[in-house]
Amino acid sequence: MTNALSTLVQSQAIHHKTEIQGRLTLGETQVRTLVPGTIHVWTLSLKSGQYAAVKVLQKGIDVVIRIVNPRGEGKGKFNSPEGTFGKEKAAWISESVGTWKVEIIASDAQKPGIYEIKWAALHQAAQKDRESLKADSLSNMALAYYIKGEYLKSESLYVQSQGIRERIFGLEHLGVADSFNDLAEVYRVQSKDSLAESLFRKSLMIREKLKDTESPEFGLTLNSLALLYKTQAKYAQADSLYRQALKITEKALDLVHCYLNFYRLPDNGYATSCAPGLS
Repeated sequence: MTNALSTLVQSQAIHHKTEIQGRLTLGETQVRTLVPGTIHVWTLSLKSGQYAAVKVLQKGIDVVIRIVNPRGEGKGKFNSPEGTFGKEKAAWISESVGTWKVEIIASDAQKPGIYEIKWAALHQAAQKDRESLKADSLSNMALAYYIKGEYLKSESLYVQSQGIRERIFGLEHLGVADSFNDLAEVYRVQSKDSLAESLFRKSLMIREKLKDTESPEFGLTLNSLALLYKTQAKYAQADSLYRQALKITEKALDLVHCYLNFYRLPDNGYATSCAPGLS
């Protein structure tokens, strides 16, 4: 997380109202509406040396996840570039026994939004978990460089992260699919079209094998591949993928509708892309 975002979250924490939501139960999903000006606080109990992961599905609001240890010290903040729709994940290794807090903070929200939260993983930390967290850290640094337009640095870090994930998880893993998608996007903005297309398709193939074809991430990769085809003037292929992405996004996020962005085709027809939004 950037220093600017960290400062923003700290400022929000000072002025926001805290609302206690209760204890998280491993494997259970909770649904809440987050109102601007509030911080939702969840708790969970951990032993020293345990690996824990919490996942949040954003449905109309961009959130930051802040982890606080039993001593009241911030363990980390997690915020992906998914915006107001999509998944956030916080993973860490506990260094102390006791009650930990998971704070859900709206990131510059202007209106209420729904989110789902799930305590997704808990086990004694192993070397694989430590390496996985290292891969996550490299990916976060790569994203920071991507946002700043430093694509070669971003590419190098994404390659390292992908290599770690493939080594510890094997090729057929959702984390590896994420890595391929992220690296493909860096190639796409550098106009390395053949490399981008190859990795977008690898990401899709992994999710298809793992039966993850109805997830927001699958829709996101379809959308990115469609954008690549659009820049290549492959409008029919782009339109087909955009429509698939739209259908998946609406279903995965329980949207009432999507705002449609249109671009004109050479034959005066229209293709669509989806920018999700609640009515």
